Amino acid sequence: MIYQKNCVHEQFEFRTNKNPNSIAIVACDRSLTYQELNSEANRIANALIELGIKPGDIVALKLERNSFLFSAIIGILKVGAAYLPIDPALPISRIEYIFADSNASFCIDNNTIYNLSKYQKDANPNLEISLDSICYCVYTSGSTGQPKGVLITHRNVINFCNYGLDFIDITRFNRIICTTTIGFDMFVTESLLPLLNGMTVVLANESQAKTQSELNKLIIDKNVEILQTTPSKMKILISNQKERDYLSKLKAIILGGEVLEETLVDELVQYTDAEIFNIYGPTEATV
Repeated sequence: MIYQKNCVHEQFEFRTNKNPNSIAIVACDRSLTYQELNSEANRIANALIELGIKPGDIVALKLERNSFLFSAIIGILKVGAAYLPIDPALPISRIEYIFADSNASFCIDNNTIYNLSKYQKDANPNLEISLDSICYCVYTSGSTGQPKGVLITHRNVINFCNYGLDFIDITRFNRIICTTTIGFDMFVTESLLPLLNGMTVVLANESQAKTQSELNKLIIDKNVEILQTTPSKMKILISNQKERDYLSKLKAIILGGEVLEETLVDELVQYTDAEIFNIYGPTEATV
């Protein structure tokens, strides 16, 4: 069923109402059902409203890779604001530039998220928000040397989540692993897309996302079915012959962000029966 009239958070709420006890997030700190994730996002949203955040604002996200990342994203959207993902590992000068250039109203970081998530009111805010409202602002590398902000609407994201990967039929699968840096637009494929389709997101922490042996173990232990990454990262993830058992467990490998070379595909099919998909495209086209 397609939900063309719903914003991103509204489609997530639909999934919550349909399967409240299904697991939404498996992270290094805890696992959350759809109901638990929605309630926490509501507390964050209502706390942001209390702080004066309003529809149309941009709220920066500078968080570690744990479960709060997802409740913060959804909470921001419930306010009608757009989230601005910032990788904490970026140089301070780049973070300061992005924050200033975006004119962000607030920053949710590791120091503020705990208090926001403990706010007492956990009902859906139910604000009137247009599909043409901005969902997120992501900064690309920029051709001039300075990062460039790209604004993506709820309509863009809903179209992507409902139609963008039709050729994969992603709803065939239950679990996808999230390894992409939050500031990279491919993160949407590992976060909003699965959550809007009732799937489980297995969130790799910083070390698991970067280390082949740890990622290998995580994929096997958590029964992950889908891995998305860049071709260059995929080359690294198959470099250690002793740590690529995970390839036999995967059902789909999605490659994007860079041009996919045929030689990599030829190598991959030697180690896995997973379907391999090329989704290379520009940020401006919504992932």
